[in-house]
Amino acid sequence: MQRLFHSYNKKLSALLAPKRVRWKASIGLVCCLLAIFARPALAKDEEVWHLSQLHRALGSVEIFVTPSLMRLNYGNGDIIVLYRQDTNRVYIYNPAHKAIFSTPFETFYKRGFIITSGGLLPIRTWYPKERKSIQYKGQPASIVEIYAHGRSRGKPTEINCAEMKVVNSKENFNKVISVIETLYAIPITGSIPIELRLNYSQAGGELWFQTHQSDFKQRMENTSIRLQTSKIVREKMPAAFFAVPKQYKVMKEESDVMNLTDTASDLTNLVLP
Repeated sequence: MQRLFHSYNKKLSALLAPKRVRWKASIGLVCCLLAIFARPALAKDEEVWHLSQLHRALGSVEIFVTPSLMRLNYGNGDIIVLYRQDTNRVYIYNPAHKAIFSTPFETFYKRGFIITSGGLLPIRTWYPKERKSIQYKGQPASIVEIYAHGRSRGKPTEINCAEMKVVNSKENFNKVISVIETLYAIPITGSIPIELRLNYSQAGGELWFQTHQSDFKQRMENTSIRLQTSKIVREKMPAAFFAVPKQYKVMKEESDVMNLTDTASDLTNLVLP
């Protein structure tokens, strides 16, 4: 009987051993999975449109755009303007002095950027009409004709006052482009701006709204370029590139941040036509 009992125990142990191994392996797999999911998720890189631009009032700028994020580096990085759709706020900050100002999108859209806000109100009356597809530095783009309401011999008329080039993209940029157009004080098109060429010289800017279109073309010999683009590429940037800085001193006004820049003394001389 004792021999039979020992024989039965051996067979039972042999049968249970694989199950024990499988059970231990299952516990180990669960532990590994829990450890993996417990780690902080690595943020994915953002695919952006990166443009190097020259604006008549701002000078050289670098802008980075996604459907929900926008960053503009101004003055060799002295000032950074950041927009995040998830917070719906515009952030203006100075990395060197660790100072930051933020405002809701709606307030920024209405008031504009401190340097270009003087040209914002009149430009908001302009509107886009005809579009023509082109290629611009290897990227799909469009020429957009910009019009404004004028008067001819006392009667209302339309004046073709400017020509814009914009990026052709199927992406929905929502409010992101409105932030750029507000920064630049240019017409609202909903597309990434590449170039803005006014159909009048700076000295004769007052004529476009009070003359006939034919007279307008005869009297204006030179155009005025407000925005140009030297580079436009698609690239990836780390998500942290669009992060709102932490532990910065919060400023009450936009001017408090701007006055900290090395070029602050020159800002009063920058006036749009």
